[in-house]
Amino acid sequence: MHIYILVHKGAGSSRGTKVLGKLLDVCSKKNIVASVFVTEYKGHAISLIQEIDRQIENDPEKRLVVIGGDGTLHEAINGLQSISSKTPIAYLSAGTGNDFNRAVKIQTEPEPFLDSLINSKESGQLEIIKYTSLKDGSINYAVNSLGFGFDSLIVHLSSTKSSKALLNKIGLSKLSYLHHVVEAFKLHSKFSMTVIENGKAHNFDKIILASVTNHPYLGSGIKLDPLSSQNNHEIGLVIAHHINLPVFLRLLTKLIKNASHLECTDNVKRLGSDKFEIILRDPQYMQVDGEDKEKDCYHIECELTRQAFWFTY
Repeated sequence: MHIYILVHKGAGSSRGTKVLGKLLDVCSKKNIVASVFVTEYKGHAISLIQEIDRQIENDPEKRLVVIGGDGTLHEAINGLQSISSKTPIAYLSAGTGNDFNRAVKIQTEPEPFLDSLINSKESGQLEIIKYTSLKDGSINYAVNSLGFGFDSLIVHLSSTKSSKALLNKIGLSKLSYLHHVVEAFKLHSKFSMTVIENGKAHNFDKIILASVTNHPYLGSGIKLDPLSSQNNHEIGLVIAHHINLPVFLRLLTKLIKNASHLECTDNVKRLGSDKFEIILRDPQYMQVDGEDKEKDCYHIECELTRQAFWFTY
C-alpha cells in the first residue's frame, strides 16, 4: 500500500510535525510506502490535494491522508469537491480546536489510525455543507460550520490575538475561545436576516450570532448546537437575537455548564432542515470552518452534500 500524506506542519502549535513523524515511523515499521506533501501557505492544501488526486487515480492500493487542523481539512475537501473527485480522505487531527474529530470520534493516534485505514475495504460518505452564493453563483463547502456576526468576530479575534498561541500551547484552547466570546460581545454589531426554510420565510432582527451547523461543536468543544450531529441528514441553524448583557451572561453560563442554552430563553432560535436560504440585510463578516471571509450582505443557499471519507474508528 502507498500512503499519500498532505500535512500542515504548523497546525496545533507545530503538533502537525510531531504527528507526521509518528505516522512515518509506523509506516516504516509496517513496510508501507509514504509520500509527503507539505503545505507552505494558506490555501496551498487546495492545489496540493488536487495534485495528489491525479497521482492516486482511483488506485485502491493508494490512500490519501490529511494531517492538520480543521482548517487544513476544510481546504482539502474544498480542493477535491471543486474537481468532483471521488478520492476518499482519511484524517488524522493535529490542530488545536479539533471540533471535527470531536464530533466524528475517529482515531487520533497514528498506529491505530493506520491499522484502521489499511484494514478498511470500503470508504463511507461524510455529510458536509455546500453553500452557494446567490449573487455570483460561486460554490464552496464547510465541514463544521459557517456563521455571521458575533460568530465570525470570535474567529477573527481568536486568530489575531497573541494570547491564543500561549493558551493553546498549555492546553487551554477552550479557555482562549471563551475569552474571545466575552471580548466579541463588547465589540459586536447587531444585524437583520431572513431565512427561507421549506418555502417559509423567517425574519430576525437585532441578531448577534447566526451559525449554520453540521455537528454540535464550535470553538474547541463548545456545544453551540447540541441537537445537531454528524451525518444526521440535517443542517442546524442557531440564531441568537435581542440579547442584552444579563441574558448573554445567563446563556453563556448554560452553554458552558451543560449546553442547555437552547432551553432557557426565547432569544435563541434553532432551526433544522436539509436546505436553507439565508439573506443578510446588513453587511457582516462570515466565518467558514474557522476561516475569515470578507464583510458583505451575504445571500447564500446551504444544503447537504457528501464527501468520500475513510472512517478510521
